[in-house]
Amino acid sequence: MATLDLRQDGHTEGVAYDGYVMDFVADWLAGVPAAQREAVMRHPRLGDLLDESIALGVPGKLEDVAPLGDVEPVEMPFHLSAHAKLERFESCPRRRWLLGQCDPARLRADALAILAGQDRVEAPAEAPPAGILDAHHAVVLRTGWAADDLAVAASCCRSTMNHIQLDAGSIVIGSGGRWLIDDPGYQQYMDTAERQFTIGPGAHNGPVINGRPQTHRRARLLERTESAHALRVTLDLTDCYEIGLDGLAVRRSIWLAAGQRAVVVADRVAGAGLDEVAYHWHGHPEAAWQTTAGTAALHIGTLALHIQSPHVAIDDAAICRLPGSRGQRTLCVRLTTPPPVVWWVFSCRDAPPAVTLAGPSGTRLMLGNQRFEA
Repeated sequence: MATLDLRQDGHTEGVAYDGYVMDFVADWLAGVPAAQREAVMRHPRLGDLLDESIALGVPGKLEDVAPLGDVEPVEMPFHLSAHAKLERFESCPRRRWLLGQCDPARLRADALAILAGQDRVEAPAEAPPAGILDAHHAVVLRTGWAADDLAVAASCCRSTMNHIQLDAGSIVIGSGGRWLIDDPGYQQYMDTAERQFTIGPGAHNGPVINGRPQTHRRARLLERTESAHALRVTLDLTDCYEIGLDGLAVRRSIWLAAGQRAVVVADRVAGAGLDEVAYHWHGHPEAAWQTTAGTAALHIGTLALHIQSPHVAIDDAAICRLPGSRGQRTLCVRLTTPPPVVWWVFSCRDAPPAVTLAGPSGTRLMLGNQRFEA
């Protein structure tokens, strides 16, 4: 109950460790008096874990939750076991839907045993709506849940727990059962090159400013809007940095344009003495990379994700394998004297779309005939 109370003020350890704790709690609930169990089941924050599990699943393979923070979906499916165990006490349409979407081979034996032994269905499974979803330590924009849908999850957390990494604004982009723009998703505790890869300056894709990564978990969600053409969120990342630049301001806007099958990112970084903004876009470990005409593309299975920016002509030299990586290759870009707005476009299409800047200071971008304004 104390842990659930703390969630009111933003406490979380991410879906993997929140699930790890709740897995034990769900076992404990089976042996406590009914009144005590009822108090937990009726707590207004109990559903947070279910929000996280549903919102963060990659389209087409919901058991693979977004690897933001210290999260390894294959090694730590405890949140799914917790949901199965909570079904013993009260059937929930959303929970039943989530468990029904998961590959049984990815569930732990304890969850399988409970689900196999259930002979009652008190509530029919019910798919939740897509759109902009609150995952409590992240915000998620998604077109839906099927393999041909598209989702982007952005870390947005103020929790002080160390399983939440210094990755505010960092995004992962998923479709076809894979996170195409990826993240290490775990923390190596031994002081090796792998530890640097998982939590060092290049571990995530938030902007690295003048060579300095984030040092605080102080992201703020400023805006969320839904229209017929795009979903948009804007995050204020300013307080995540301690760089000493007068007037420092860092904002990241993220759009999901369903009709374009594209994710657009705009970073506004300003401050006296701003010399460089660097980016590290990790790809799926099994993806093949290529560069063509100043753009990059990841290929895996039948999927292709094109990456482009109007500020840089991407070539093979920008595709790196950072020391310590388990296999991810990374698009590494450094922009000196960066423009007022840095734009990135990620598109799941057969070919990269036409991208042009507009406006007197590049604050607008045209993706085909669709306009985005930072």
